[in-house]
Amino acid sequence: MGPRRNVLVLGAFIACLFLFFVALLGSRKEYPGVGTLGTIRGAGQTGSSSSQLGIDQDCSPVHLQAAVNPNGSFGDLWSKLRFEFETHKPIPKLRRASFPKPDAKHTKAQIIKDFLPITTVEADVVRSIHEDLVGQIPEYPKSTFHGKGVVIIASAAKAEYATTNLGMLRFLQSELPIELWMLKEEDEREGWCDELVMDGIMCRFLEDYIEDVDVVFEEEFQYTSAALFFSSFEEILLIDTNTIPLSHPDSVFNSHTYRDNGVILWPDYWKMSESPWTPYIVGASTRPRDLEPTQMSIESGQMVWNKKTHWKALALAFYYSWHGPEYYYSLTVQGEMGWGDKETYPTALRATSSEWHTVKHHPKTAFWNNGDGNGEGSGVSLLQSDPSDDSTFKPMFMHATTFHWSVRNLMCDDTCLTDHMVNPTRHQHLRGGKITAPGIITNSGQHGHDKLKNHYPLIAWKPLEEMGVDPEPMLWTVMERVACEGVWSQEKLCQTVREHMRTAFGIESYWRVERPANC
Repeated sequence: MGPRRNVLVLGAFIACLFLFFVALLGSRKEYPGVGTLGTIRGAGQTGSSSSQLGIDQDCSPVHLQAAVNPNGSFGDLWSKLRFEFETHKPIPKLRRASFPKPDAKHTKAQIIKDFLPITTVEADVVRSIHEDLVGQIPEYPKSTFHGKGVVIIASAAKAEYATTNLGMLRFLQSELPIELWMLKEEDEREGWCDELVMDGIMCRFLEDYIEDVDVVFEEEFQYTSAALFFSSFEEILLIDTNTIPLSHPDSVFNSHTYRDNGVILWPDYWKMSESPWTPYIVGASTRPRDLEPTQMSIESGQMVWNKKTHWKALALAFYYSWHGPEYYYSLTVQGEMGWGDKETYPTALRATSSEWHTVKHHPKTAFWNNGDGNGEGSGVSLLQSDPSDDSTFKPMFMHATTFHWSVRNLMCDDTCLTDHMVNPTRHQHLRGGKITAPGIITNSGQHGHDKLKNHYPLIAWKPLEEMGVDPEPMLWTVMERVACEGVWSQEKLCQTVREHMRTAFGIESYWRVERPANC
C-alpha cells in the first residue's frame, strides 16, 4: 500500500469517526421518558384479577390479561432503550423517491444498485452507529410478557375497518385474547372499547408508553413494531387492519413451523429491493451486495413472533421504524412498492443471526366477480397460505388491496355521515378529515358499485371454492352485526346490508354472540 493510499484511508477513517461522534453528541438530550400509569385502561401486573382490570371476566369469552405496566422495571428498560434509539440516529437522511422504470439502458438490477447514492464513508458511519446500538439492547425482561394472543393495529382513520377482522376472529371461534392498538385514546369511537371487552378484546394506546407519540411517529407504518414491543403477549399473531383471517388461526402456534423457528413471515408478490449497502450497514455481511437480491419481499399484513426467543430482533425492528421515515424505510425498500416497515423485520432477523421461516407458497390473488363466480379485471385481495403445511396452498389470510372490507366503506349512504353515532368534533383530528364517507354502493365511480347495487357478490368465488374457502358470506355475516348492533350501527345501514345478504347469498339469519344475562 503506497503513501497516497495510506493518507486516503486514514482520511476516510477520521471522517467516519467525526461523523459518528457528531451524530451521537448532536442527538444526545434529556427527554421525559415514559409517562406515569395514570388512568391507563386495563393496566396492572400481568395476570391481574378481573377486579384489578376493572372488567368482569365472566362477560368475556376468553381470559383477559393486564396491560404491561409502563412504570417500574419495564418503564426503566424502555426509558433506557428509547435513549439509545434517540442517540443512535443514522446520518445523513435518505430521500424517499419512486423507482424509475427499467429500460434498455437501466436494468432493475442497476437501478437497485445505484438508486441511493450512499458513499463508503457514510455506510461505515451508520454501520458503527448500528453496531453500537445493537450492543445496548437490554436482555429480555422475564416475567413481563405472558401467553399467546392477537395484536391488531388501527389508526384513527382506519378504526372501523378493524371491526371486520376482529369479528372474523370470533366468528371463526378463535379462543385467543386480542389487543387492539391505537395511537391515542381519542382515536376510539365512544363506547367501542367497552363493547370489545365482551368479545375478549382489550384496547391499548401507544400514548400510554410514548408520551410525545404524535411527534415521534410520522407514519402509520411505525405503529406496528411499537405495538408488538409493548403488547402484554409473549407470543403474538399480528394481523393488519386490512387482513382478514379465513380459517381458524390459533393453530399457527401449535405448528412445527412456529415451534422450530419462533417467527413466521409471509412473502409478497415481488423480490426485495433493498440497497446493496443494507446487509453491510446492519452487520449481516462484511461488504455490500454485488448482485440483485433474490429473496422475496415480505408482505407484513400478518406475522407470528415469539418475543422471548426473538427479543433482540424485535427491539432492532422497532429501532428501524423509530428512524424509518428518514432512513431505514428507504434503505430496505428504496423506491420500490411497499415503502414502509415491511422489510425491517427480515432485516432485523438477519442482523441478529436469528432463525425464522418465510412461508414457501407465494401469495395468490382474489379477483372481482364477473357475474358467474369467475374472475375478471384486476385483483381485489391477496391470499396467504396456512404456514403449517408448505406442500399445499390453503388460504388462511386475505389482505384487502383494492377496497376495505368494512360495512361503512361498502354500504354507507349520506346518512352515515350525519347519524347520531358520529361525533365530527371529537374526530376532526383524523387524517383525511372525515370518520367515514359514502360507501362504494353510492359511488358510481367505484368498480364495485354496480355489483353492490344489483346485489352480486364482489369476489369471484369459484376459484376460492377450489382452494377450500368461500369467505364473502362470512364477511357479510360479520359486517351485518357491526351495522345492526353496537356503537357503529345505523338503522338504514342495517336494513341495506340485510337486503344485500338475502339477495346475494340467501342469508336470512344473523350472527349474535350469546352472553350471560348480567352482561
